[in-house]
Amino acid sequence: MIQLAFRSLVRHKSRLILTILAISSSCALVFDMFMLANGFQKSLTSVLENSGYQLRLIPKGANPLSGSLIQQANKIVQTIRKFPSVENAFPLSLGILPVSYQKGKVQFIEAFGFSGKFKNPPFYKILSGENLSEKAVSEKSNEIIISRGFARKEKLSPGDLVKIYPFSRGFSLIKKPKTFRISAVAFFNLEGTGEKMAALSLKTLETLQGNLSRDPANVILVKVDPAENIKEVSFLIKKRFPNLRIYNIPEFVDAIAKPVFPLDAVSLVMRVVASCMVFLFLFIFLALTVQESKGELAGLKSIGFQSTSCFLIVFLQGLLLTLSGTMIGIPFGYFLAQYLNHIFQGFPFVPEQLHFFILTPSSLIFTLITLFLVGSAAGFIPAFQASRSNLLQILHEELE
Repeated sequence: MIQLAFRSLVRHKSRLILTILAISSSCALVFDMFMLANGFQKSLTSVLENSGYQLRLIPKGANPLSGSLIQQANKIVQTIRKFPSVENAFPLSLGILPVSYQKGKVQFIEAFGFSGKFKNPPFYKILSGENLSEKAVSEKSNEIIISRGFARKEKLSPGDLVKIYPFSRGFSLIKKPKTFRISAVAFFNLEGTGEKMAALSLKTLETLQGNLSRDPANVILVKVDPAENIKEVSFLIKKRFPNLRIYNIPEFVDAIAKPVFPLDAVSLVMRVVASCMVFLFLFIFLALTVQESKGELAGLKSIGFQSTSCFLIVFLQGLLLTLSGTMIGIPFGYFLAQYLNHIFQGFPFVPEQLHFFILTPSSLIFTLITLFLVGSAAGFIPAFQASRSNLLQILHEELE
């Protein structure tokens, strides 16, 4: 049965090769879209988990990307640190700073303000220079850490001086800038290619932004040890601070990734399109093959072949084509995904540590299941037509 199906396939070699190539391309797209579906979320989850801080607190009712402020953040942190199983907690604030350097040009950079009792904050890694001292982190300081991309692009290094302008809410510059010394160059966890970022003490950032009296922060990070007590710690925080929204890492990733990068929806649409293309290529090839082989199939039936056998011959052809396309498409799709991932990581403001395409067992399994179902559906109608072939009817059509 398989030999008959194979012989029928290779009868038209050029058509067979073109069809397999077309199916392989579509199979590669299906595979890539399954890798894309949850790749970004899983990659972002991995980056956040590496920080060791499992909980993130923001104002209740606010979106994580809205920039809403938690008032009296340091007091809240001091209370949370006393809870059982809480190893550490610290407030983190995000802002935009007008910075002047070298020839006096002013550019806006992203800034992280933080305070806490730790040697190495979880959101950056020192590459050169010295980290902020505990005193510099807890108080106002003229020291600043800049990102690797910032240092490379502007040729800055530890020890260089920059000027930062205090500014009002309307981003209007105040004439007298303050001089800061670059203490270190660091790689920030969510740093994009060439992105200009900086880290400094929370009190310094608050002073520059004029928010010192309110002691605000955009988010509070909490580290729980042992991790099994996350639910208990979350309950205590919720009970003590009902005005705060508590996110674990998967919830936080869903809240920020889906509105900004709705890749699961894009992936679904592209999977449907690619699957339809596989179906179309297979159906056209098999329909032409059956049309050209009607006489042969009817002859087989006249010498004792059952209709079921004729059905299986054509149906197996569809599965063989699907298998051939899959064997070529899966490796091609993997290497294509690596290339696309490299391109995406080169876009401005896309963090270098994030990956959009991630190979997982589930992505491979779902790809194989999808292609098997599509191949079976595409081969069913031509196979059914082949099973109804009748020698007398074919001879009658030819005589007419």
